Amino acid sequence: MSKMSARYIGKKVCMKTTEVYDMWNDMGLVVKDKFGDWILTESGKKIGGKMSNGNHLSVPIFELKTIEEMMIDFYNKNIK
Repeated sequence: MSKMSARYIGKKVCMKTTEVYDMWNDMGLVVKDKFGDWILTESGKKIGGKMSNGNHLSVPIFELKTIEEMMIDFYNKNIK
């Protein structure tokens, strides 16, 4: 399975891209760098996250199945 960005994962789980990034940030998987761009943390890398090879902007990408399960668990433990 290929890795997907927050935009595509958001479409799959019915969330806005900003909501996905906010959740990933709360989960400790991404942070904003000094330029305001999202980058992976060590925790994000440990679960298989990579930075995309974009033309202008590289963004964090994750396997859908892995990140979706983690997001559901995080939601159930922290948001409810």
